[in-house]
This record gives sequence, C-alpha cells and structure tokens, in this order.
Amino acid sequence: MGAGNVIGLTGTAAATAADVTDTTGALNYDVAAAGTLGAGASFNTLRYTGAAGSISGAFTANGLMNVGGGQLSFSNGVTIGAANELVLNAANGGITLAGVVGNNGANASALTKTGSGTVTLGAVNTYTGVTVINEGTMKISASAATSSSATSALGDAAAGTVVASGATLDLNGQMLAKEVITINGAGVGGNGAL
Repeated sequence: MGAGNVIGLTGTAAATAADVTDTTGALNYDVAAAGTLGAGASFNTLRYTGAAGSISGAFTANGLMNVGGGQLSFSNGVTIGAANELVLNAANGGITLAGVVGNNGANASALTKTGSGTVTLGAVNTYTGVTVINEGTMKISASAATSSSATSALGDAAAGTVVASGATLDLNGQMLAKEVITINGAGVGGNGAL
C-alpha cells in the first residue's frame, strides 16, 4: 500500500484463497484462484490474479486489488486493518463486497476506491471514516433503512464521501443516509459523477 493505493506488489503466493492463512495482518498475498479464506484471516493486502470468482470467509485487511480476468466477489464481512483505511483497487476486473465493512476496533476507518474498474458495495456498512472515490465507479446495491439513517452502504453518513474528478458514484436507485457528498468534476468519461 502506498498513499491511498494498493500498488503493484510481490506477495506470498497462494494457489487459492484457502492458502491465505495469515492472522497477523502483516502479509501481502498474490492469490491465483477463488475459494474460502483460512479461518481468522488477517492480512495486509490481497492481489487477485485469477479468473472471475468468489472468495468467502470473514477477514481483516488494508487493501484488495483485482488484476485478474473478471469480477471478484467477497461474500462475507470485512474488518478494516490496522492502517485504518481499506483501499479497493479494481485495476482490471471489478470487486464486489457483499458483507458489512466495519472499523478496525474503535478507530474511525476509511474506505478508498482506486482503479478504473467498478467496486460494488452490497451491504449497509458500519465503518465511520470518509469514503473516497479516486478513480472508476463505486456502485451501491444496498439502501439505508430510512433517509434519516446514520449509516448506509457508504458507512457513517457524518464522515461524508468525496468523488474525485474523473470518478463516479453510482447510486443504482438506492437510498443513502444523510450523506454529505463532495463532487469534483464530470465523472468517468465525462458521463456524470453521480
């Protein structure tokens, strides 16, 4: 990780997600195929190089990068790692987080989206830091309970969301909480930032 981005890395080779067994939060992994993560998985970053697939099992991480050949889905919850920022880099294929994304303990933890692909958030998340969309598209597929809810797919509404120039937030017809959204520029390909 570097400056809010999962950068190219050489990590511990893992033939499948089952080979991701670190529980210290220190290792970087290069994962070639989907599957179920090792129990209590806690790693620094995971760079996925395989074909489209789904990874199951709850985990703790600072960064996820998809440089593989298709959509990568995570079906369980994610706890943001010790860096207090989860960086999602959809470099080639997209990334879907179906489970709840939560803080690292009591620390306010942020979510940053990079890469030209699409990241889809599929749950009402509980992280309390800012959401930053630097590149590509972030798509929402879960609604807040009500328009006055404190949380939505973008985490705690009080922290806000920033959409950088050239990036897009796709609300996908979903309701957000009382989210403050700062938009800079015209979105991906000039087709709208929201």
